[in-house]
Amino acid sequence: MSNIKWIYSRVKSMTVKEIFYRINQKLKIKVYKVKFRNEITINDIFTNRIDDKKINILNKNIQILWDFSKMNPSYFNKVKIFNLEVDLEKEFSWHGFNKIEWNKEKFSFDIEYKNNDSIGEIRQIWELNRHIFLPPLFLKSIRDNELKSYENLKKLFYDWIEKNSFLKGVNWSSSMEISIRAYQWLLIYSIIKDNDDNKFKNDLLKSIINSIEYVTKNFSRYSSANNHLIVESAISSLIGYIINPVFDNNWFKTGYEILNRELVKQFYEDGVNKEHATHYHAFVVDIWLQYNCFLKSINENALHENLLMKSIEFLGYLKYDKSFLEFGDSDDAKIINLSGSNYNYYEYILQFGSIYFSKNLTIENNISEFIFWKILKFDDLQKYIYDKINFFELSGYFIYRNNNNLLLFDIANLGFDKIAAHGHADCLSICYVKDNLPIFIDPGTYVYNIKRDFRDYFRSTEVHNTLNYNGKSQSKIEGSFLWSKKANIIEKNYINNDNFIIITGSHDGYYPFIHKRTLIIHNNFDLIIIKDEFNKENSEINFTLHKDVKIDKIDN
Repeated sequence: MSNIKWIYSRVKSMTVKEIFYRINQKLKIKVYKVKFRNEITINDIFTNRIDDKKINILNKNIQILWDFSKMNPSYFNKVKIFNLEVDLEKEFSWHGFNKIEWNKEKFSFDIEYKNNDSIGEIRQIWELNRHIFLPPLFLKSIRDNELKSYENLKKLFYDWIEKNSFLKGVNWSSSMEISIRAYQWLLIYSIIKDNDDNKFKNDLLKSIINSIEYVTKNFSRYSSANNHLIVESAISSLIGYIINPVFDNNWFKTGYEILNRELVKQFYEDGVNKEHATHYHAFVVDIWLQYNCFLKSINENALHENLLMKSIEFLGYLKYDKSFLEFGDSDDAKIINLSGSNYNYYEYILQFGSIYFSKNLTIENNISEFIFWKILKFDDLQKYIYDKINFFELSGYFIYRNNNNLLLFDIANLGFDKIAAHGHADCLSICYVKDNLPIFIDPGTYVYNIKRDFRDYFRSTEVHNTLNYNGKSQSKIEGSFLWSKKANIIEKNYINNDNFIIITGSHDGYYPFIHKRTLIIHNNFDLIIIKDEFNKENSEINFTLHKDVKIDKIDN
């Protein structure tokens, strides 16, 4: 019954055009199954389509973009994948952990990776198979002239190729995962391009080209076209330009046109991403900055720079001390990590944006993950002053900053487009930091594709700092990334006078009953009053506290 309800809700979220598109995709899959029924590796799909005589032009394209001379990657032989660790010097599987694996011989299209608790969270496998850990290791092996390490890293690449037949297994299930992996392979090629290891370089190129050729024919579309489409099209466009001398394609133009359209579609004019999730906001801004650096390097017009600046400013408003307020989904994903070290992803975006726009949007020291973009100039940066109060009215976020205190009031819709995949039922929720110490917090995400009860719990209204009625969420969860009924914002009002700031919001998630919340902030005494109005019993106000907060009971 639950599966039938999911199918009904999913189809209901589609337009007629999308339904026909999905049917066409099913037909395309049948063709793929016939064409690639035999085991074939990604670099064996074609053999003679690369123009070897123009490799020098390809290398010049790369030299225009990147300079790795200042990079100083750290060495590691163990890769941290969320709460798991993979030792690269020991035998491991690309298809599972703890000897429990996804079927590597089954067609990718036929694998149901959601709610398959017996095998585990697919995001862990995908994170490993993005190969983000490989470029810094190759860079270090070249820098330190470590031939043995270099050969071992090559073996990892060929081991992956051998054990991941084209369109077989879970590592071909997502176009975005394929594009991010191809991006890492391009970085590896860029690092070793001056080596005389021609066979390896040629195999890298073929694997990159075949991967992106598949991605461009299978972009995420319609209700699936969120951050996935932006990442896929940006990487495809960049790779298309670089490899065009040796492999004729139109990927650059196609990706550019998609991004030009999608960025303004997926961001409010105030700079906030419509997925309503801090992490995905940063994730898209990251690839947007990288893509604009690429465009400037080749003397093309950068995309929507005013909107990009606003999106970075919004992230800056969420910062306190060395941390950031978060809301909505997060899978902690990154697109590159050329240092090989752990770092604060949001701080990295602020520093990247600071250098890109020549404005100091953060007080932290520069970190090295993005230094390889030649277009960036590390000159004196103009100091940027954040306002004490900022109401991002279009998206629905009110932010109050005073000394070391930070308040976020969420008067926002659920998420992007009809399925709102990464949003949480957190309307009228608050987050609050006092003296740089988090007090009221967003609960986070925890898990995506398994432990369905926990997936739903962490998205529910029950654990967010807002009103919960009758134990139900404001918006109705229908699947791990699907909502069938959504709360709508009814009211957003903002008043600021000499003494008080008054900000009000309301939603209809419990229709016919309306939840209205008003925040009254006294400018002089740093006093915050939260006033909730809801004309129905069996409701409660929830506050989720940071683990270090201690509560003393004053009286009854």
